[in-house]
Amino acid sequence: MKIDLPSGAWVEIREDLRAADRFAVQAVASVEVGGGAGEGRTRASFLEMQNDMRNALLGRIITAWSYPVPIPENGLAAADVVIGNAMDLDDYAALEKAVEPLMDKIAGRQAADPKKPSSD
Repeated sequence: MKIDLPSGAWVEIREDLRAADRFAVQAVASVEVGGGAGEGRTRASFLEMQNDMRNALLGRIITAWSYPVPIPENGLAAADVVIGNAMDLDDYAALEKAVEPLMDKIAGRQAADPKKPSSD
């Protein structure tokens, strides 16, 4: 799927998600909430975790883009760094909105299929 962005740039992504995509995205969602005796507490940012998960997915599903840098693929570079340096905030916000249904699917929050009969 090709996504046109506000700057005139574009990104192509694959939409056919695999179980491995879920495993990789969910692997970045880890939080340490407290240390041992005398060690202080570790802070965690929910928004940072959401960004990390989204960028992990984007690093797996971006197949092409119009930016003058290589796409973040195969773990060659951290997706958040490549994407963060290539895109302005308006482009990232548009991409974020476009991939939200895929993030919902990764999280198991996808909408019910209207073709399937309900179990009511």
